[in-house]
Amino acid sequence: MRITNKSVYFNYLGQLENIQSSKYKEEIRLTTGKRITGIEEEPERLNEIKILQSRIAKNTNYINILEETLSEMRVASENMDFISDTLKRLRQTAIDALSISASTSPQTFASQIKDLLNDIIGQANKDYNGKTLFSGTATTPQTLVAIPPDDLVANNDLPFELIEEVPPSDPINNPSGLRVIFKGNNNDRLINKDQYTEEITNVKSEELFGSGYEPQLFQYIIKIYNIIKFKSDGSLRTETDQITTAEINQVDTLQKTLLDHDQKISNTIALFGAKYNRLDSLVNQLLNDNIRLQEINSIKSDTDIARTTIELRKNETALQYSLQVGARIMQTSLFDFLR
Repeated sequence: MRITNKSVYFNYLGQLENIQSSKYKEEIRLTTGKRITGIEEEPERLNEIKILQSRIAKNTNYINILEETLSEMRVASENMDFISDTLKRLRQTAIDALSISASTSPQTFASQIKDLLNDIIGQANKDYNGKTLFSGTATTPQTLVAIPPDDLVANNDLPFELIEEVPPSDPINNPSGLRVIFKGNNNDRLINKDQYTEEITNVKSEELFGSGYEPQLFQYIIKIYNIIKFKSDGSLRTETDQITTAEINQVDTLQKTLLDHDQKISNTIALFGAKYNRLDSLVNQLLNDNIRLQEINSIKSDTDIARTTIELRKNETALQYSLQVGARIMQTSLFDFLR
């Protein structure tokens, strides 16, 4: 049998390479904290980990969408509360204006009502991150109706605008010439709350102010304003002009209509709050689901630090021993084998 040093070296170098490779993998596991260091290791486990990570990523995406939506809904809810409170104050102002014992002039009451009307319009035009809240899917100036369907000229790029016609087109029924126009739409804004279902997240103009190009709520307020500020012939009411019984009955009917409308707004706020709570609960469910998935993913993908440390020490010991053995082998010649 022919004996050569090369056959011994090959076997030794192969074993040395295996030890070094094993030691390198354990070092990678300790450094990264991951159990699998390459796609060739445990392909079935690696596939399970990828599925878990995909589910976690999807849940995180839905959580981000829902949390942003909830932030917007909180702003919308606060604005609706303000609108409801302002409408109550406006009703009370109208009632006070009808009081025989009122010392304030009708013109002052009319100015207060107009100011409150502007406050409601201001809240109706509120936005969140540059997108208006109550104008359907027309949330930016570019998506609003550019040209109203009549001869009125819009002066701003907001969904609700108070316009004053001078001279008024109807000096008897609308002597102030005031009109509130709506340039948005009443479409639903939808989000994907999971991979199967959608959710409507907006409150539409018709739910708060009534339908149409000129929402009814603003028409009622302007009618009250006109009765208090102007006489029945359309002329401006003076300090000594008394509000007639017929006008008092008209304002009383209109303020009761505002009361009904305010109740409708309160119902809308309540339903919106219930939707908010439902989405908030869904966020908590997704967060808990992610915690559970991350725990499972950690079990499958994270390295066992104690085991890996022991394996690394074993490989280091084996490597040192192999190098010592290799040093002796390298010095051995053919004559040493023959002895």
